[in-house]
Amino acid sequence: MPDGDTRGKLFTALLAIIVLSVLFAVISAGCIRHNITSPVTPAATVHATKTLTVIIPQATATITRTFTSLPTPTITSTLCLPAFSWGASGTGNGQFGTIMSIAANPAGDCYVLEKTRVQKFKQDGTYITQWGSHGSAPGQFDWANGIAVGGSGNVYVLEANNHRVQKFDPDGNYLTNWPCGSAKSIAVDGADNAYVVTDCACLDTQVIKYDSAGNSLTQWFSNWATVTNGIAAGGGNVYIGVFTGGEFNRFTDTGTELDTCYIPGGSLAADTAGNAIAAAGSQIYKAAPDCTILKTWQSTNAGWIATGGGGYIYAAYLYTVQVFAP
Repeated sequence: MPDGDTRGKLFTALLAIIVLSVLFAVISAGCIRHNITSPVTPAATVHATKTLTVIIPQATATITRTFTSLPTPTITSTLCLPAFSWGASGTGNGQFGTIMSIAANPAGDCYVLEKTRVQKFKQDGTYITQWGSHGSAPGQFDWANGIAVGGSGNVYVLEANNHRVQKFDPDGNYLTNWPCGSAKSIAVDGADNAYVVTDCACLDTQVIKYDSAGNSLTQWFSNWATVTNGIAAGGGNVYIGVFTGGEFNRFTDTGTELDTCYIPGGSLAADTAGNAIAAAGSQIYKAAPDCTILKTWQSTNAGWIATGGGGYIYAAYLYTVQVFAP
């Protein structure tokens, strides 16, 4: 039997081989393949049966998943390193107190919303500008809780306590506002139509669609809609998360319900092609309109999600923003 000194040398050599192997995998592939189990509480009734082919870039397997209700899937996915990561706790430029939401514009700039201000950054985290303070005057915020960017680059901020949507140009110059009642979540599509979810995680949660000037165009109801970060719009689709966090519903931009994706998602975004981006804790999914999972990423427990120029994915948690390549 090897003596203690020999065993120590063997352990050191083995550890070095493991570390080198991991580094080689990261450097050569940019991602680490692993298995993730996403527990989801089964629904009381079966909504639909879907067979999805999951094709994940940089992995080697094609996995078929059959949904009969809310499953507990094991997904072979990729742990992709962020292209950029930035942020810190504080009140200065590039620092954050309580992040309430994030959004990104077609140029790839990122807007980070706190309760009383908006900060704008380049994709790599370079600070650009900020605006906002506490109050009810134009350009001020009282418990701002939702932010979205339209195809024009204009920025829309939802406020819980002032019960309004404020509209700004891409640099933060105030343009207009309109009342929206008690609302908790906002999305804006490429034509600058705004979709607002009312403050009610109940059987029939109201969704109101406005044009870019604040005129109400239509409204509909979604069952048990998630009221925070749970709506996204793009490519003619509107995605609304379900309160249980195990699925999201797809509507046309006029409110016709199309189908349900049984993919966990507490925060939602949508790209210009109409694909849904869903963040469920540390797992981020990109799903086609037919619910086929196109790619997955791993983040640091993403609480807020956005997508912008070039298809990059922005995920925020606590005081940090991570940016992932498409």
